[in-house]
Amino acid sequence: MSGFDIQEEIKAGLAEAAEAVGSGDLVYLVRETQTGGTPISPPTITTERILLVSAIFIEIKISQFTSSLIQQGDRRLVCGPDVVLQLNDKIEQGTRKMYIVDVGPVEPSGVVLVYKPVVRDM
Repeated sequence: MSGFDIQEEIKAGLAEAAEAVGSGDLVYLVRETQTGGTPISPPTITTERILLVSAIFIEIKISQFTSSLIQQGDRRLVCGPDVVLQLNDKIEQGTRKMYIVDVGPVEPSGVVLVYKPVVRDM
């Protein structure tokens, strides 16, 4: 079984888990792109909202982490590798706005199987 086969199984499992927990607020990745701009005129900012289809939030147990990165109130998101996540990307769920403080890709064989980013409220 290749890494890509495992990746597909994980995506299917995440979709099944999201369906099992119900239809809460959808989770979006929000990307802003700046183009142009000079010292006289500001850049044009384009916002793109990308639905993270197989995204679910799980509990963070602070006692499991030795890093000072994790703070009270942080959440862990688990999502498939359909969209590449980056540090400081914005995540929205309903009216809640968060940003990624740790990307957390799981890629044991060089193929990203899942992302487990830590997100913090803005």
